[in-house]
Amino acid sequence: MLLSVPPRSGLPAFAYNKGGKKPYVPPAQPLGPPSPSPAGGAPDQLSKTNLYIRGLHPGTTDQDLVKLCQPYGKIVSTKAILDKTTNKCKGYGFVDFDSPTAAQKP
Repeated sequence: MLLSVPPRSGLPAFAYNKGGKKPYVPPAQPLGPPSPSPAGGAPDQLSKTNLYIRGLHPGTTDQDLVKLCQPYGKIVSTKAILDKTTNKCKGYGFVDFDSPTAAQKP
């Protein structure tokens, strides 16, 4: 039976074998280079057009989100998030407008 010991600050992670054998020490894996930042080095930024919508009814569809948000501006896409088991809306979704101005309308 193999038991795992969670790593602690400053100590390597070990996995001990109850049979009394030497502990297994996982090989050190070199870290890869950092991922490049989008837009030529600019830090990640939140979208100014994609809105998170919560409090949706379980029967909400993508088309319902279009109808709900169309009065505020041109919509690029909508997505009601559905439960895989019930195929009902989980109560939230996303609406992506074509401009930040449309997304900020009250």
